[in-house]
Amino acid sequence: DCDFFEDYMYAGPSFLIISKKEIGKANIEIKLPIQTSYSVEVREDTQRFRTVKYLQERPGAELVQANFEFEHFLMLRNSDWKELARIRNEELEYMVWHDEHYGALEPGTEITEERTLSPEDLERQPKLNENEAIMNTYYEAFDEFDGNDIPEYYIYNVSINIPENFSDETADHIDIRLGEKALRLEFGEWRFHSEVPTELKRDNYGIRQEQIALLSIGGSAYDNGYALLPEALSFVIGRDDITVEGVDVFGTDIEVLGAHIRLENADGSAASDYYWDMKMPLDFSAGQKVLIDMIVYSEKLLEYEIFNTMYFTTHYTVNGREHSMITPCYVRRSNNPVKTYLTVFEGIDLHDYHKYYIPAHYGPNLPDFPESWRK
Repeated sequence: DCDFFEDYMYAGPSFLIISKKEIGKANIEIKLPIQTSYSVEVREDTQRFRTVKYLQERPGAELVQANFEFEHFLMLRNSDWKELARIRNEELEYMVWHDEHYGALEPGTEITEERTLSPEDLERQPKLNENEAIMNTYYEAFDEFDGNDIPEYYIYNVSINIPENFSDETADHIDIRLGEKALRLEFGEWRFHSEVPTELKRDNYGIRQEQIALLSIGGSAYDNGYALLPEALSFVIGRDDITVEGVDVFGTDIEVLGAHIRLENADGSAASDYYWDMKMPLDFSAGQKVLIDMIVYSEKLLEYEIFNTMYFTTHYTVNGREHSMITPCYVRRSNNPVKTYLTVFEGIDLHDYHKYYIPAHYGPNLPDFPESWRK
């Protein structure tokens, strides 16, 4: 479900077609049931997702974009993601321990003398060496991987370009023709509006908005319906202090549970970090930078991919006068097409990849928000 208005950053509907057989972009036809004129661009996108990334570094390699990465190789081998996550977490734990005991090296610093290892360090070494040997097996296999074992698939990138001079109309499906094959893709609703409603009027007085629009979300369908909208509200206070009275949400049934606020002083140093129920008024000082992550919930977020719109109206006062800031959010989650192909066509289960391996690399998709917010 999406609402599109003029004068707001517009993320044109787009999607990928993944096929086991070659279609050819000239044989792809897209029809959207609206009166407003629109154009469709179809791009052949197969090569970059079938080119192994490390081969780009070899002498004489053809300079093309390479998006078949080490992780895709691991997926193709149906790797043990719990083991890989364990190794990664143990590496990170050791790095933290090492920095606490020996101090972190500045970038570019060379070690000029051999360090005397502590008994605890020596105790850790066998396990670290074992982990390194396991990972080297993976790396060596990837070095020998020339891409010939990549399954045959074809990827086409479709973009629908609609001028922002909208008429009032709604679409709930799109018709696609792939050569001789016709299919109808149904979704919620794309609602196009010729006028911006009063709920979305803004003036931004007394602040400088940093994030004009949020175009994607993180996480996956394995996050139990929760998602983080990172820095969905981001602004710098002007010369006068302000009080944020609250935030309204327009055009969605996605539930906002609360917010995670981070403040920076004018010199860029961290000021504070806390959670907000979006009801209690908050005072901010002139010159501060305010970064607000929104934490949301919806059963829609259990879908593999999602594209919804939602609009935040931040209400605040400056010197006793009321003002507002609008932030459009395109709650969009899309997945790498190689991963999608392996999941859908090859039946590879990536549950452990999302639950263990991704958090081991990047940390949890959501901060530890208050337990009372959980559904």
